[in-house]
Amino acid sequence: ALTADNDPDPLANGTTETGGTGTTGSTIVTKLADPAVLADLEWTRVPLGAQDGEISQLAYGANGFVALGQDWQNGRSLAFVSEDGLAWEQIQPPMDTTNGWIANLQTGDFGYIAVGTVYDQFGGGNEAMVWTSEDGFAWTETRLPTVEQEEIAGISVQWYTDVYNIAASDGKFIAAGSQWADIGDPQRFFEDALPEDVSLWFGWDIDRSNPDDPALIVWGDEGDDQQTFPFSEIGLDPALAEVIWSNRALVWTSDDGIEWTEGKPIEGIGADSGIGHIAASSTGFVTTVWERFGQGMYFSKDGETWERVELPRGSQINDVTATGDSFLAVGTSGGSGAVFTSNDGVSWDVTTAEVLQADYIERIAAGPAGYALIAHGTGSSSRLVNELPPAIVQNDTIQLEMNQDGTFIVYDVASGDELFTLYGDEIVSSNRGDITIVDPETGETVATFTADEVNLAWEEVYMSFEDTMPVEPFEETGPRILISTDGTEWIELDTAGAFGQNFYPYNLALGPDVIVMTGYQEGGFGGGRFEQSPKPSVWVGIAP
Repeated sequence: ALTADNDPDPLANGTTETGGTGTTGSTIVTKLADPAVLADLEWTRVPLGAQDGEISQLAYGANGFVALGQDWQNGRSLAFVSEDGLAWEQIQPPMDTTNGWIANLQTGDFGYIAVGTVYDQFGGGNEAMVWTSEDGFAWTETRLPTVEQEEIAGISVQWYTDVYNIAASDGKFIAAGSQWADIGDPQRFFEDALPEDVSLWFGWDIDRSNPDDPALIVWGDEGDDQQTFPFSEIGLDPALAEVIWSNRALVWTSDDGIEWTEGKPIEGIGADSGIGHIAASSTGFVTTVWERFGQGMYFSKDGETWERVELPRGSQINDVTATGDSFLAVGTSGGSGAVFTSNDGVSWDVTTAEVLQADYIERIAAGPAGYALIAHGTGSSSRLVNELPPAIVQNDTIQLEMNQDGTFIVYDVASGDELFTLYGDEIVSSNRGDITIVDPETGETVATFTADEVNLAWEEVYMSFEDTMPVEPFEETGPRILISTDGTEWIELDTAGAFGQNFYPYNLALGPDVIVMTGYQEGGFGGGRFEQSPKPSVWVGIAP
């Protein structure tokens, strides 16, 4: 059985040990802690095996590096292992099928663990899978138990499942994914319930602002006039609204990475939200979440019940990792690239040092050398885009301030007082784009704004902001790689000098004296023509 324990002091004496990507259970004094060494890294491109394909997952653990990807010629998975990042051995991949994909790979004291989805091309449906390995060579496959079919509102609902991420902390593993419901054409239920003189020809929508009694909205021939039919008045079960165009976020838990509980909806995160990257520390779990409007970050002690983390206005998180009892996340804040650090997953500090100025920071990895991140751009364009002023809509009593980061602030028009703040997953939105504001304390609807009103408000923001946009196009720069031993002081590597401007990394991992990256390069390593079919490769920076 696997165990998931973390070192409480991961960076002591230049060592690290985490449940996130690029971790190790060994005590190693790293050469990469020396800035002079970083400046003199020797870079090599190492092709891996297949003729056409890519390496999408990469991690460093106690037995070295593991790289996972896909052969584009036959659709099969690829797997490679290496002790030093230079000499790679191709092995039997964890997923032995052409109908699926591996979504995430993590390492820790427990070894290596990956998750992904396998599709049934004959019978339909799909299966969420976990693969575990103590050494990176031999893998055990486990199917995550899920509800595949159930009866809701008297209807047979088929659920399709995907799993995206995995993390482990303090002897507990969690996997996260989502399900979407298939009930066929839902219009047939409404046609049977509506009066004969009501037609669905011009379109329909569902008002979910009252979960106890949702309503069917039927559009007229002009697209603006409408009729509203509460489910209670036309004899429909309110539960039907929950499975029409519906997704739900799922979580699975395990004590050993082998035996898993049945996937169940995640508590505290909106039903239509998408779970992003997860990091695990000795204090709990942190995940990024793509919400209906904007992004968010959430914390959980047990991986089952989650609470939203408060971040500075205008902050968005793209990736998160952990070492011991500390978390480190990357994204944007205040219009440029930012690094967020926390010792408990709840309270966060934000760093926007000059070296971090970027349009956005995409990826973060932890390893024996500390941390490495992938940033894009110089920050000049993001300061314009990410610092847009809020869009404002209002009626006679309520004013709504809509911010780029997905926060909605509600004010009383008469007094000017702030009433409450809602986040993207708390806004009731129709498929047409209308939004409904519900008081979180009373559950009462306080205002509804049409899609046209919302779109017009944002158009006015963009038009008023045009004067600040540069006349000349932004100077394009390639991705930038930055390294830090402690997550606060960052050094930028000369990747432009090593690869040119046309290198695009996907992922990276840190060993004690080597950095390994996956990605692709236009024109090939060191020049040449554009690679229409990139060869699966890794780029290796070795300390002299």
